[in-house]
Amino acid sequence: MDRKRYVALAVVFLIGVGVVRILLTYDITAQAFDEPCHVAAAIELLDKGTYTLDPVHPPLTRIAIGIPLYLAGARFPDWAGSDPRVRNYNDVGNFVLDRGGLYLRNLALARSATLPFFGLTVILVFLWTRHEFGDFAAVMAAVLFTTLPIVLAFSGLAYTDLPTGGMQFAALFAFTTWLQKPGLRSSLLLGLVSGLAFLAKLTTILFLPAAAATIVLTRWLIERRIEHRTEHDADAAQARGQIKWPSQLSMALAVAALVIWAGYGFSVGHIQQAMQISPEAMPSFQHFPGPARSLARTVVEKDFLLPAPPLVSGVATAWVLNNTAPAAYLLGQVKQGGWWYFFLVGVGVKTPLPFLLLDLVGLWAILSRPMPWTALAPAASTVAIFVVTMFLKYNAGVRHVMLVFPLLAVIAGCGCEFLWVSPGRSRVWARSALAALLLWQCVSSLKSAPDYIAYFNELAGRDPSRVLVTGCDLDCGQDLFRLSEALHERHISQLNLAVWSSADMTHMNLPAFETLPPFQPVTGWVAISLRSLRFGDLFHSTYPPDAFAWLNRRQPAAKIGKTILLYYFPPDAAAGNHGPVIGAETCPITSGLHRESLCLLIVSHCVYNRLSPLRKMNQPEYRSRRWTVIAAGLLCGALALIVLFTNRGAFFSPLAVVVMGAVGLAAVLLQLRLQDRDQAKSSRSPAWLNVLGILFALAAFFADLLHFRPQLVEALALGAVASFGVSGVIILRGFRKGLAAK
Repeated sequence: MDRKRYVALAVVFLIGVGVVRILLTYDITAQAFDEPCHVAAAIELLDKGTYTLDPVHPPLTRIAIGIPLYLAGARFPDWAGSDPRVRNYNDVGNFVLDRGGLYLRNLALARSATLPFFGLTVILVFLWTRHEFGDFAAVMAAVLFTTLPIVLAFSGLAYTDLPTGGMQFAALFAFTTWLQKPGLRSSLLLGLVSGLAFLAKLTTILFLPAAAATIVLTRWLIERRIEHRTEHDADAAQARGQIKWPSQLSMALAVAALVIWAGYGFSVGHIQQAMQISPEAMPSFQHFPGPARSLARTVVEKDFLLPAPPLVSGVATAWVLNNTAPAAYLLGQVKQGGWWYFFLVGVGVKTPLPFLLLDLVGLWAILSRPMPWTALAPAASTVAIFVVTMFLKYNAGVRHVMLVFPLLAVIAGCGCEFLWVSPGRSRVWARSALAALLLWQCVSSLKSAPDYIAYFNELAGRDPSRVLVTGCDLDCGQDLFRLSEALHERHISQLNLAVWSSADMTHMNLPAFETLPPFQPVTGWVAISLRSLRFGDLFHSTYPPDAFAWLNRRQPAAKIGKTILLYYFPPDAAAGNHGPVIGAETCPITSGLHRESLCLLIVSHCVYNRLSPLRKMNQPEYRSRRWTVIAAGLLCGALALIVLFTNRGAFFSPLAVVVMGAVGLAAVLLQLRLQDRDQAKSSRSPAWLNVLGILFALAAFFADLLHFRPQLVEALALGAVASFGVSGVIILRGFRKGLAAK
């Protein structure tokens, strides 16, 4: 077999392994909160031809979810029009899922709809990476993408997020290809894929134009620096582009509009019927901009005939939802409208650290080597998406930016290729680092099974519910099956229950239960999910975040899965302190500060001592200034992450001064390494000292995994800082001697 066939078989194998891992979660992961909504909308569309239950999400993924159920005989419930359940998508969805008493089978059929999108996205990640960086990088990108817990989590649910990320990624790939080589075929493909991406989710309206504009800007900036093209050739190419560009883009937009309308069944309707409003009961449209507010009133009064009326209703609803600035939860705080850095932090703690490190290596490789503008397209798109999220006021669920993960996988694949082909003496170290990072990635992914939804990396600490809890980032109602098993094993016949779930609790095989009242301590058995405990959400009701805070003073009898705490209060028990607060940190330095700073120390010393590959450059002075600026930016970003991820109390610890001083030392070493490389070659510290520091740092970093005591963790962290500090002093002393000799 030739190499291409081996590569293709490797990709198929990775998809197969991923599908098996996803299927194994079906019987363990209970119904996620939004699944009945998607099922209900799908069956309504397929059975009745209407789309009124939840038009916020376009119908592409809903159609895919509904087809297996519809072919299995599922139909819209035959309820009277006056029955309020007809207009409640949770009631309709739960009815469809429980049809014939085959709840698990129907739930599995609905979830199976996302598997083709998973396979398609893996193939697209492979193709884009191979197009830019070669076969090895492409296979590594596929390996990394198929081991991301968040990808596996939402590939195993009847949700729209994974299909959305795949279709939006396909649209950006098609746009980059079209921009590189415009033509009839690429224009038609761009229109088709963009239309499908729009039909997957309305976030395409935000992400796709922003990413496309950033890609165009990147191309323009890079092509301006190309020196070998003559002015005549550049003018001719520009003239050709101006002739073809408008017509081809218009063709792509027309195809996209046609695909979108086809997705809504080429429906037409009046605005009043679509929005369920009338001139007499017209809303104020207070959340619309001023000009749009008056236009909306005019459209309602005139009752225009519009194509795809559910689309208009969905866009209006999504706009209002964002502008109402709902409450968001981050780092133990609740705030209306959230934070501009919400999704940055979310991706930072929901993504395996080796994946993020390979992304940094890949970005370094792209910036350090002469490459075409297309190599920067994934990175430029990722930046554009994060910039857009900074202006969003609906902060819940990293899944809403699923698009960034295939983009980051492409960059990480480049990082793998960069480490693998490193030249000279650094090759052994680079390949060893690559093997270690890949092993770390695979181990993290395997350890997270089957709780992919609740996965957090080491930065989140021991209690990730104090970092994120909403939007299915941690608690999505997925542990109800486990709760049922645990209650029956303990022979519990009466329960106080507070969970965030949309399931019909009468079909969850639970004992008799009462809903846990807010602000009211009770006796007996209590089961509460982390979202209810931290955020106050209970079934379909919302209470203040401290509604169940009295439970924080008690130690749970058991933890069910990753998201449900089980307590027991004797009949004569009074609310009091009978144990540590749930998730309390006992060691301030282990709350987050030492993790990021030790990472930074390791990286800086590896860079200084040539453990990471740095290619020879033709213009040392120019390159030195360039890398100084890049390194300064990366250090500023690292310090920002330290501040964001660190518990406030950690900064009041005396150890914080030591650790931050070590970070400053790392910055000095990197600056010296990049500024004067010739002298840096002669200013080295003993290798054993750096190895000892790395071992201490890794032991402190994985303290949670190794179950070390807080006192030992502090000693290890200080040992790492001391080792690197002595190493830095030796290096600085060597620089001083070198300057004195000159």
